[in-house]
Amino acid sequence: MRSTSWCAYGRGMAPTAEQQAARLRGVLGAEVAPHDRGGESRTFRTGDGALVTVGLDWPQVRREPCDVERECGLLAAVARVVAVAVPEVVDRVPDEGLVVVRALPGRRLLDVRADGATRLAAATAVARTLAELHASPSTTWADLAPVDATPPAEWRDEAAASLDVVRDALDSRQQAEAAAFLARPAPEPTDDLCFTHNDLGVEHVLVDPASRRVTGVIDWSDAAVTDPSVDLARLLRDLGPDALDHAVRVYRQHGGDPAPLLPRVGFYAVCGLVEDLTYGLLEARPAYVDKSLRLWDAVVGPVLAGG
Repeated sequence: MRSTSWCAYGRGMAPTAEQQAARLRGVLGAEVAPHDRGGESRTFRTGDGALVTVGLDWPQVRREPCDVERECGLLAAVARVVAVAVPEVVDRVPDEGLVVVRALPGRRLLDVRADGATRLAAATAVARTLAELHASPSTTWADLAPVDATPPAEWRDEAAASLDVVRDALDSRQQAEAAAFLARPAPEPTDDLCFTHNDLGVEHVLVDPASRRVTGVIDWSDAAVTDPSVDLARLLRDLGPDALDHAVRVYRQHGGDPAPLLPRVGFYAVCGLVEDLTYGLLEARPAYVDKSLRLWDAVVGPVLAGG
């Protein structure tokens, strides 16, 4: 039965970070402090360094126990498939919708002033990870990950709906480029779906800034069986064309075939760039805004020129 203690937060009112932390302390029996916030979630760090992520409306709205078990099973299955480190489950409270994972070392690549060597190291790790995921049988994920068959046209429509938000952040040339891109037809959807992270941007890649080594890939909550080109597109969106070219070579070396994916990579990269710019502006996240504007010319120009 769902707890009614959420009423203490006020009907229809989302709890604050401190209210959620207090609830987590009671549930986990451990010290808990806010660690980070995403678009629709907060992450808390326990006294022993573990991490737990909840929705902004938790505990009013919480995941079902079966979803908790599914996430635990997914993370375990991913760890068996990929070489890169992924979060390890150290505790779970199914009735509260909670999964506690061991924190991985490193900093988010989004937060690091990455030089060329760091970007190429990240591209290498991402490409290998994608090749390993895409080669895994879809049956492995049948009970663990949904199928995401969102058509490319829906991606374009969402980017078009965001144009009013980002317009003032773009100069006149960039506005014209955005309009030209959105006027084009979206590519046809593919039937060749694979399991993938489905949100493998620089905010989910951890690196050691000193050694330039990738130390882990986090946040597998969007993982799905979907168009495998979407995560290669995020690599172009976040690290630029040189990193993509390097990643394509690594992807091929690890058994992947990039040829069927590349015709859609540029399209998804531009849609994702607009999405990230929109998120950064609406949520006051300057790292997303700066990244998106810095890479605009390197990503959008070639996509338009490529037809």
